[in-house]
Amino acid sequence: AGVKARVITPNDNGHYFFGYYDLQPFDSTGRYHLCHKAPFEDRIPDKDDLCGLGAIDLQTGTFIQYAETKAWNFQQGAFLRWYQDDNHILFNVREDGAYRCCILNIQTGERRILPMAVADTTRDGKYAVCVNFSRIFDFRPGYGYAGIKDPFFDEKAPEDDGVFLMDLETGAVKQLLNYQTMRDAFFKEPYSNGKLLVNHINFNPSGTHYAMLFRNFIENGIGWKTQLLTGDLEGKLYCMS
Repeated sequence: AGVKARVITPNDNGHYFFGYYDLQPFDSTGRYHLCHKAPFEDRIPDKDDLCGLGAIDLQTGTFIQYAETKAWNFQQGAFLRWYQDDNHILFNVREDGAYRCCILNIQTGERRILPMAVADTTRDGKYAVCVNFSRIFDFRPGYGYAGIKDPFFDEKAPEDDGVFLMDLETGAVKQLLNYQTMRDAFFKEPYSNGKLLVNHINFNPSGTHYAMLFRNFIENGIGWKTQLLTGDLEGKLYCMS
């Protein structure tokens, strides 16, 4: 038998999308599907562009907007996801001159703002890994956020930047890895002499380790090289490729 497909988004001139393929858009009942609603689709978002965040009610076909953000892109959105239950969502925002994470109770409207934007969370919702989205925007705008200049723009392997672990219950942040450690441990010339970044990072199912793509900016005629690295929550680093 063939598979039937239908449009679930309203015909209201909005441009709807969910985000990356590694997140679950449906709530536990299967009725509500998280999505972003953008006012355009033909260019990279600018610093002042707002994106609506909400869910499609699959029974009525209506979009229910819960929030909006200026920290988003078309590849991964604002990392919008359900958080622990059907009453809470998690997404990234730009507030007070920084990229941060918001946990929103969609029933009461209560917001909790955490100090760093999230790149991935453990399945139990206890921890998140965080990276520099301004640096990613300079490398590949489709995966970063517009609006804040990278404070380490002129540094190739900044010691104070890298991979951070954030406790989603307390907001406490600690640096797990810095770019100097990653560069010195694995990269070879000429790539190690370039400007470096983490482009993608994801937890394993148990939340004990994470995998990431470590890359160099395209500069001086040198293309980017990718290494697959993994790390744990204590700051140990392993090279997989």
